[in-house]
Amino acid sequence: MTRASDLAKLLGAGATINDGTTISTADNDPQLILKCTDTDASTGPKLDLERNPGEAGADGDNLAQINFYGYNDASEKTQYLYLFAEAADVANGSEDVRFGFGGLVAGADSSLMTFMHGTSATGADPEMVFNDSSKDINFRVESNGNANMLFVNGGDNTVSVGHNSTGGANLAVCDGANSAIQFFAEVATDTNLIQHYDQTATAYMNAQYSGATHQFFIGTGEAMRIDTNNFLLIGTTIAKGMLNILRNTNSTADPTVFLAGDGTTNVHISFGNSSGTVLGTIRSNSGGIQYNTSSDYRLKENVITDWDATTRLKQLKPSRFNFIADADTTVDGFLAHEVSSIVPEAISGEKDATEDIVNVVLNADGTVNSNGVSESDWTAGKSDETYASDTTWVASKTVPSYQGIDQSKLVPLLVKTIQELEARITALESA
Repeated sequence: MTRASDLAKLLGAGATINDGTTISTADNDPQLILKCTDTDASTGPKLDLERNPGEAGADGDNLAQINFYGYNDASEKTQYLYLFAEAADVANGSEDVRFGFGGLVAGADSSLMTFMHGTSATGADPEMVFNDSSKDINFRVESNGNANMLFVNGGDNTVSVGHNSTGGANLAVCDGANSAIQFFAEVATDTNLIQHYDQTATAYMNAQYSGATHQFFIGTGEAMRIDTNNFLLIGTTIAKGMLNILRNTNSTADPTVFLAGDGTTNVHISFGNSSGTVLGTIRSNSGGIQYNTSSDYRLKENVITDWDATTRLKQLKPSRFNFIADADTTVDGFLAHEVSSIVPEAISGEKDATEDIVNVVLNADGTVNSNGVSESDWTAGKSDETYASDTTWVASKTVPSYQGIDQSKLVPLLVKTIQELEARITALESA
C-alpha cells in the first residue's frame, strides 16, 4: 500500500480491500495490530476468515489457511508451517469441520495434527489425530514431576507411561516404587477390568470384578477366581481353604499339580509356623519322594525308650469299611475316634464336632456348594451361571467338622511292639 488514497480507505470505518495487499516494514515491530477499544463484555478484537460469502458451500471447501514462510540456506522461499480449516460436511443442521496444522519434517510436507470429522457413511467417530502422515515423530507429555509421563515412540511403535523406553515391549508402565497400573470399577455393574481378544474378536482372556471377587475366564468359561476371603480357586467355585483346585476330567497322563526340580535333591513344599520355622517338607531325589516332619534331636527333650507298646497296640481296632461317597470300594483302616485315646498325635479334630460357616450357597439337595459368598455375589453368580439356578443362599449353616488320621504316626508304636515281640521270642527260644 503506497498510495495515500489507499491508506485513507484502510483507515476509514468499514474499509474493504478487494485485491491482495502486502504490508511491509523495515523493522521487527508488529506489521498488523487489531485493537478493540470497546469496554463491554463481548469478545474483541475479532478476526473473521470467510469463504464464499452468501453462496452455498460444498463438502470439502477449504475455508482458510494461514501459512508460515521462511527461507532455507539456498535462499528459497519455503513454507514451514500452515494452519487450515475445511468444511467437511456442509449439510444444514449437521455441519462438520476438519482442521489442523502441518509442516515440514525432514524436508517433507507432513500432517502434524488434524481434527477428523466423523462420517455417517463409514460410521467413524470424530477424532483428533497426531502424526497422520506416519512420520518418525515422538509424542511426549510431561507432568509436574515426570518429563515422560506419556511417551509414544514414532520409530519403535511403542508406548511408555512414566518412562521414555519400553524395553522392547509394545506398552510399558513405570512409576518408581509406586503401583504402576491400577484398575477401578466406577460402579458395581462395571465388571470387565482386563480383556484380551484374538484376531477374530473372540474373548480369549477376561478378568472380571464381581463384588469383591476377581474372576478370570478363558473363552466363556471361568478358569480361576480370587474370592472375598483372598482364597484362590482353580476350576471350582467351592472354597475350602486358601488354595482350591478341582480337576473336571480323569487323567493319568496329565497331573493336576506337577512339581519338579533340576537338582539332585529338591524341596518342593515346606511347612512352617508363623515365625518361619520349618516343621516339615516334601522333597524329591533321584530315588523317589520323601515326606519329612521335624525330628532333629535338638528339638526334643524327655526322651525315653523303655515303654510298653504292645499293650497300646492291642487296643487298636483295625477295620474294613467303605466311605459313604464310594459305596463300591472297601478299604482297610481305623475309626479316628477309636485311635484318639491310644495315639492322640495321629488324630486331628474331635468326635462329632461341628462348625458354623457363613454366607453359604447350598445345592438343591441341601449340601454345601461354597461358603464365604455374599448374597449379592450369589445372585450375580446365578446370572452368569457360576451357580446353578436351583441353588439357595443362607447366612449361616452348621456343618460337620470331620476327624482325620495320620497313619504314619502309628509307625513308632508298631516298631516298638515288634521289638518287644522279638525280645519275647528270643527269650522263649533261649529258655
